[in-house]
Amino acid sequence: MTFLQVNLASQVCSHSMYAGIDTLVALGKMRQEAKMTADFLKMVNDTFDLLNGRAYGGSIHPLTKSTREVDRLNSLKEQAEQWHTKKKAVKSRPPCFEGLVQAINAVISLRVELVDNGPLKFMLTGRFNQDCLEKLFSQVRA
Repeated sequence: MTFLQVNLASQVCSHSMYAGIDTLVALGKMRQEAKMTADFLKMVNDTFDLLNGRAYGGSIHPLTKSTREVDRLNSLKEQAEQWHTKKKAVKSRPPCFEGLVQAINAVISLRVELVDNGPLKFMLTGRFNQDCLEKLFSQVRA
């Protein structure tokens, strides 16, 4: 079984890759159709950033009462809801696509509960992932 290497996926779906393709298209070094790929990579990068906020005041903004980030999340969710794969003229929707939509819905709901109606002024979405547990367990094992 082959596993996805997250560091490689994050390099491919990065702002740098988006900017490189976008620049090459603008210079006429790549076909215009590549612009859609660049835009997709930017969207995936922006989604990862919004779902992985780890510090207040950095380039990756935490979720606050401002609707700007939530509007972006809703826009990304609407786009992800349209994704599908096509094999031999049959469209299908892999579970990871639905998982991303569910993750975005959960983050939006948590923001409403904890920030809008709760005690928090902002929410660092990166604190809701498995990395925190992995760091704790590595310290306990050491």
